[in-house]
Amino acid sequence: MTETADRADTRRKELDAEQKRLVAAFAKGYLPEHELDTLVERIRAELQTLPPPQTRSAAECAEAAIVAGETLTDMASYWDEALPEERRDIVWALLTIGGLVYDLERRVIVGLSPRPDMPHVLALGLSHDWEQRSDGLWLRQELLPAKLERSARTLKPEQRKLNAEQREEARRLMGEGKTLRQVAAHFGVSRMAIWRLVNTEQKGGGD
Repeated sequence: MTETADRADTRRKELDAEQKRLVAAFAKGYLPEHELDTLVERIRAELQTLPPPQTRSAAECAEAAIVAGETLTDMASYWDEALPEERRDIVWALLTIGGLVYDLERRVIVGLSPRPDMPHVLALGLSHDWEQRSDGLWLRQELLPAKLERSARTLKPEQRKLNAEQREEARRLMGEGKTLRQVAAHFGVSRMAIWRLVNTEQKGGGD
C-alpha cells in the first residue's frame, strides 16, 4: 500500500512540475492559450485518477506549516522588488491552477484555492477580510461590493485586428526582445493576436 501511495505521490509531483513548465512556456509566448488549456485539462484529469495523498502526522503538518510561513515571509519581502513575471511565479507558488475566483459582476477577487500547505498560513494573514472554508479562502460576505448594473458591467470590446502600421511596430517590438504579454498590452489586444502575427510571419505568410 505504501509503495502504491509513494508512486502516486511521485506522479503527482511530476504532474505539478509539468503544469508549472506549461504555464511558464505560455507566459513566454512559446505555447498558445488553447494548447495550454488542453494540456492542463489532461493533467487535471490524470490527477483525479490518483489516490489521495498519504495522511501526514501532526508533527509533519506542523513542520510543513512552518516552512510555508517562512516561505510566505520571504515572498512578501521580495514582492515590491519583483518583476511582473516573478510576481506571477509567486502567486503560482501559493495557489492551485484555477485557484483564483473572480466575480465578474462585482469585479473583485472573491475566492482563493491555496496549495496544500498554504491554507492555514494564508488564513492567518488574511483573517481580517477573508474566511477559511473547506474549499479555500473566501472574501467575507459583508465586504462584498454591490453588483454592477448591467450597463456598467459591459466591458470595452477588445481590439481584434491591428492595422498595417501597428503590425509592423509589433514585429519590431518582438524583434527587440519584448514578450508577447508586453506587446499585447501595448496595443490592447490578446497575446494570441500577437502570437498569430508572429507565427504567420515565421511561416512566410502575409498580412
